[in-house]
Amino acid sequence: MTGAGRGLGRASARRLAAEGAATILVGRGRDALETVAAEIDADGGQARVITADVSSDADVERLGAAAGRVDILVNNAAAEEQWAPITMADLGAWKNIFDVNVFAAVRLIKAFAPGMSERGYGVVVNMSSIGGSQPAPYLATYSASKAALDMVSRTAAMELAGSGVRVNSIASGITDMGKTFELLPAGLLADVGRIIPAARLGNEHDIAAAISYLCSDGASYVNGQILTVDGAMTSGQWATTTVMTASMAEG
Repeated sequence: MTGAGRGLGRASARRLAAEGAATILVGRGRDALETVAAEIDADGGQARVITADVSSDADVERLGAAAGRVDILVNNAAAEEQWAPITMADLGAWKNIFDVNVFAAVRLIKAFAPGMSERGYGVVVNMSSIGGSQPAPYLATYSASKAALDMVSRTAAMELAGSGVRVNSIASGITDMGKTFELLPAGLLADVGRIIPAARLGNEHDIAAAISYLCSDGASYVNGQILTVDGAMTSGQWATTTVMTASMAEG
């Protein structure tokens, strides 16, 4: 589990550990990862910590050697949007976001999928976003990176399916925790919460449960899919872009 030190990564790692997975917690901050490992250990699970920057080729190579056998890979680490109109976007920020949100997943799939293929079993879950299919003002860089990540999932699924390796994405809606929650203006969160058909933002348990499902034998024939977990936010013609534009203008 990358990005395991906080937010959805922490919650999902704890869920998988509670279900019997021996977890490897990956991230840049050792203290946060050690805290999660202690929580898992206290609950009777197994966890170990490997610090790594998944945007670094050298770090991913070291991670691959240190991790050993990996049957489930959850690419959760993500970089956030700079919140700027596309005409003002900094190209350096585009490169940085793609390096974490897209290329890191490719690096990790390259590091672990060959071993999965040799053993005839493996699961890869890439944490995506509804932004990958639903454009929104000021989110061009982030949304484009998630769209690219979804295509990585679908293509890798086709290429690896015959070997017993499954690859899927989870397109998360807006949740009540994590980096996106911290970056969004309070007024925007209130507005979005009102227009979601489920009448609430998503939470850590919603996403952790979806990850658990995709990693389970119950999803053995689910491959190359983008599983949307958003409380039906993207199911109809909701005024998301109108609300976001108005809220950002007020901010």
